[in-house]
Amino acid sequence: MYDGKLMNSIVFNYNPIACEEQLVLQAASKTNISYFIHTAHAQMLSNVRSVITYSIYSTLHSVGDENRPTREQIIEMRRYMLLHLKQLVISSSGSQEEELQAILNYLHTVHEDDNLIDVLDMAVNLMSEHPRTMVPAFDRRQGLRTVFKLLASGSEITRLQALKLLGFFLQRSTVKRKTDTMQPYNLFSLLADRLLLHPNSFTTTTYNVLFEILVEKVSGLVKKRSSEITADWKIKNPAMIKVIATLLRNEADNIHLYDIKLRFLDDLVLLAFASRENRRTILQMSVWQDYLFGLAYVYPAQEIQFEITDRVFDLLKILLHHTIKYEYGGWRITKEDYYRKVNKIVESMKDDDENEPKVPITPRKLSGSQTSIDEQTASTPTSNDSTKSITETINNPDNQIFCANVIHIISQKAYVLCNACSGLLPLFASAISASHEIELLENMEGLSPKDALKIKKRVMNLSGLFILANTGNFSKLE
Repeated sequence: MYDGKLMNSIVFNYNPIACEEQLVLQAASKTNISYFIHTAHAQMLSNVRSVITYSIYSTLHSVGDENRPTREQIIEMRRYMLLHLKQLVISSSGSQEEELQAILNYLHTVHEDDNLIDVLDMAVNLMSEHPRTMVPAFDRRQGLRTVFKLLASGSEITRLQALKLLGFFLQRSTVKRKTDTMQPYNLFSLLADRLLLHPNSFTTTTYNVLFEILVEKVSGLVKKRSSEITADWKIKNPAMIKVIATLLRNEADNIHLYDIKLRFLDDLVLLAFASRENRRTILQMSVWQDYLFGLAYVYPAQEIQFEITDRVFDLLKILLHHTIKYEYGGWRITKEDYYRKVNKIVESMKDDDENEPKVPITPRKLSGSQTSIDEQTASTPTSNDSTKSITETINNPDNQIFCANVIHIISQKAYVLCNACSGLLPLFASAISASHEIELLENMEGLSPKDALKIKKRVMNLSGLFILANTGNFSKLE
């Protein structure tokens, strides 16, 4: 009926909706098509609407426009509009899903960072200030899709705010909601993959936000951490350790990356010291040894690389001490697969120049659990009769897990140490010889003779305490 004429009129584009139900227009005769005739007594069908697809920009272009506002003025207008929109969302009744869906649609379809950041900041504020209504709505509307879309942005600020949005969602979600949302599609691994799309962009600021997600202490600050680690900090999302370690391993070495590695290892050490649950959480992770060894340097060449490697072994020492003392079956982490992991790293990182002097880490690793056992034994309270005190401590029911793990470790190390000291037959020969010296000392396990004999001596001293002085039942030992 409109024949494309009345629809093109600017005035008709802005007429009240009720007018379309009351007006019926009939085209004039073909001899004069310059006007329309209004048929007053005719009726139009009820609830008929015209679909207008003309944008306001084409309309303004047709009627002309004055000087456009400056960039600063547009940003200021957007700020006030978003502030008003936020108040409308907060004051509205119901679940606020419709409002959140509109925000997510905008964030998902707009790709210009300048047009995204203020709306994204408003979404982060809504999630942090009103989690009771926003978190369930965010989950039902599949807001994580928008988060992972934003992580592909070339702007670091946009990526940081997207991580903040994810962090607030995980922090305010229940354990069941987090599990149902993140685990089915392994979204933590996808998080690392999305961040790896931007090489050489792993900054300290990005690490701080990822660490906040790890412990669920997300704050509104972006440039720096809001608070330092205390005893009440718990590891809430252990998969973030793998995400951070993956990012560190895939970045090229530089001074900035060394600082992030040291910061990450220091934070893990502090978390491990903070509580037993944090240590248990790390130990329960799959192949956690790979993540830690991947941060160390088998053949460090710089002073800071030595420092990073030392920090890795400090953390390993804490974890080994915990698993040997408190975890039943904790001796298994020092089994042969533990050594194979290190040997694999050594083989993959060997230099082509075999003449270059190397400082292997294997002897140090082999003595890691030994040092933990020695320190635990040395911490035993002593009296005038030190032997009796140590014997009572070993036979204490509270220390049976520790004793069982130590005996298993001694059993596992016996074969390796005998081979490192040229085998069992040369050791028997030295025991019955007059000089008690090993005549033929052949290196068979990659250890120097001095290191092998040193570790063997420490193991023999512990064997007398934990095996001979132990009155427990060995029938349950493997």
